Amino acid sequence: MYALILFLNIHAFPSAFAENTCNTSFELPKNTWRMISLPCEPPAGGKTVQDIFGDDFSKAYGADWIIFGYDFSGNPAGYQKQALSSELKQGKGYWIYSVSESAKLDFLAGSKETASSRAVACSSDDGCFSLPIAAKTAKPEWNLLGHPYLSRVALSELRITTDGTTSPNNCGDANGCTLNEANVDGIFNNELFVYQTRAKGY
Repeated sequence: MYALILFLNIHAFPSAFAENTCNTSFELPKNTWRMISLPCEPPAGGKTVQDIFGDDFSKAYGADWIIFGYDFSGNPAGYQKQALSSELKQGKGYWIYSVSESAKLDFLAGSKETASSRAVACSSDDGCFSLPIAAKTAKPEWNLLGHPYLSRVALSELRITTDGTTSPNNCGDANGCTLNEANVDGIFNNELFVYQTRAKGY
């Protein structure tokens, strides 16, 4: 079992999301699955499904709208329904679906932009977001990751560190390695997939 950490090195990239803030709302059409993440940090005591999304819907959770996360540790691994009391976490991706009503998804009052830190493998002066990832050595495993920022981050700015000591590209050292280097070492795939709603595929 490897213990991996994915670092998102944050730089000021111009993007279509530059105008978004923690006061921005996002449209969820009815009868449409959407993959979402938390690009802002909810306030303390306000991190559950009910806290974040409960006021965005008028109908019953589980009957008319629902959220699924991906459970890597399950046997087998797979999607898992989130309870209203489930705490949603930054860096993780979730599926959300509403049967009969469209909704405006907004952030809870008191939410703030995601904090960045200067970890050892962080090469950005603006800081990084670190995300621990479990990985099994017996066979490849999927993870459902969620972007934790309002702005975009280039894939070239991602860094992988591992507790493995046999990585040819030194993914276990303080600087980590790129996605391509981690892929060559057989640690982490250098292809990431995102769901395209209009195309209905990855």
